[in-house]
Amino acid sequence: MAYLKPKQTVFFAHGNITSIIEKVAFRKYLTKPKLNEETGERKRKWKSMPYAICKVLLSDDSRVPVDTNFLIAGYRLKKKYLQGSMVLVMDNEYVADYEKEYGNEWVSKMIEQENEREAERQAKAKEYKEAAIARKKKA
Repeated sequence: MAYLKPKQTVFFAHGNITSIIEKVAFRKYLTKPKLNEETGERKRKWKSMPYAICKVLLSDDSRVPVDTNFLIAGYRLKKKYLQGSMVLVMDNEYVADYEKEYGNEWVSKMIEQENEREAERQAKAKEYKEAAIARKKKA
């Protein structure tokens, strides 16, 4: 699994699609029940999977228009070096989850939720900066 960071290039080996990671989001899920040795009962744990929210820059595939958003789970991407710079490559065996495909409402919902969280983070950061400036002026 590749380490995901914003502004990294993602290349699809099949279809000649080039995109860029806009944001990295995490999706929580429950694991399979495992036996707890202390209590003797089965318990599930919460884990999180990193997802890259990407935007298509170039596409030779007519089914994938430019400026389309999509999600790729972190384990689907492989790190490769191309002309001295690192790119993330997605092999043919996996499929990206596109925002506007039928049945992928969860993709649109996840992208919207991440945009809302980002707006909240920006608002809090602005509030903290203003409070810090006000404290400096008082001192």
